[in-house]
Amino acid sequence: MIFFAHKPKIEQTFEFWRLILKSLAIILNVLLVSISSFAATTVHNVSLDEAVKLAKENSEDLELSIQAIENNESIYREVLGTALPQLTFDATWQKYFMKPVFFGNAVDLNYQLSSTLSVSQTLWAFGRVGAAIDAAKAGKQLGELDKQLTEDQIEYLARAAYYSALFSKKNLEIANQSLASAKQNLSILQQKFSGGRPPQSDLVRLQADVASRIPQVKTAELNYKQAKWSLAQVIGVSLEEEVNLTTKFDQAFKVLAYDKLKEKLNDKVPSIQALDQSIAYAAESAKVYNAADLPTITAVAAYSYAGAGSDPLTSEDLRSSSYAGVNISWNIWDGGSTRAKAQQARINKKIAELTKKKQLEGLELKLAQTWKTYQTLVESHDSAKKAVQLAERSFKIAQKRFRTGQTSLTEMNSTDLALTQARIGLAQNIFAIHDTLAQLANILSLNPGELL
Repeated sequence: MIFFAHKPKIEQTFEFWRLILKSLAIILNVLLVSISSFAATTVHNVSLDEAVKLAKENSEDLELSIQAIENNESIYREVLGTALPQLTFDATWQKYFMKPVFFGNAVDLNYQLSSTLSVSQTLWAFGRVGAAIDAAKAGKQLGELDKQLTEDQIEYLARAAYYSALFSKKNLEIANQSLASAKQNLSILQQKFSGGRPPQSDLVRLQADVASRIPQVKTAELNYKQAKWSLAQVIGVSLEEEVNLTTKFDQAFKVLAYDKLKEKLNDKVPSIQALDQSIAYAAESAKVYNAADLPTITAVAAYSYAGAGSDPLTSEDLRSSSYAGVNISWNIWDGGSTRAKAQQARINKKIAELTKKKQLEGLELKLAQTWKTYQTLVESHDSAKKAVQLAERSFKIAQKRFRTGQTSLTEMNSTDLALTQARIGLAQNIFAIHDTLAQLANILSLNPGELL
């Protein structure tokens, strides 16, 4: 009886602790959700200039170019070393277990020591050494130019990715504006017939219009998110971070003079300099192989300290000797392989010259085409802005007239659609102008601001 008398009190205690634990679990879940939300909404503000900087810092291609420069520098030092004095030291200590035999006679020798310090210096190689140094120097400069071209390409890709994200953001804004206009049109219809039942066909048509624009907003949101992910990948930012674009599209643009742009396409442009260095490298390589069939004259000198005997050697057993002279070596015939290499180098030089001519013509054509595209876009920019202004005015008038029953739903929807198309057209125009200007800058290896 006592047990049953206390049972309700025990159940109350259990219920009390159960509520406490449930409350703690709810609080912990709220905290975890808050922490997760905070972590997921980490914002990384990125300007256009910062995007370019981050893209260069996180580019594997640029790092490869830097490693190539260091390798070319090592090759240059290696080739340069062949033109400098060559110093060698050689020492040998020998213990004979059997008497050595010279000219058929055994000699009473048990120990022998020889040490020689020799030096050589190439005096004349008919230009082979100098040409090799010049070729290595051209290769080193070619690597530096390749790094510059890589930087230019990375900058263009970063700008293009940033502009694409801005364009996607603008398209999302336009999609939201279009949805808001559709909802506003539906609201006007409902207000117009607030005292009665609106025409079923008009009501369904406007409701369908609202419903059809919601997926357009969702698609624009997805495109904007994907564009920011692409930008994040280019600049090395984690996809989990929210990228906030702090730079906006310019709204004023200048017309560029083609003659002034063409003047900038000169020998100072890295792409053209790289072609010149390719020609120089091939020419110097040909000189190296041409001189390989000619003699090499080298100054030589040596100092020796040596001795031999039947007993362990002491300083009294060692003698010094030295000499100096001139050495001539000549590769008279190697089966024609050197001449074949020289012919290959001459062909490579010709190929480099033709490549420069072809690429220069291609650069001039690309510059002219890109400039013409830019000019056309800039000239049509004012018309695109005017189209948006007129479309906005037309849409407001149509809404006002529809509210008072002076126009049909079809006309109002037509002006609404025309406004959306005009906004998209203006956004495409601004995006294309920025992207084309970045292409011009990439061709000339300049900053877009230097073109204006």
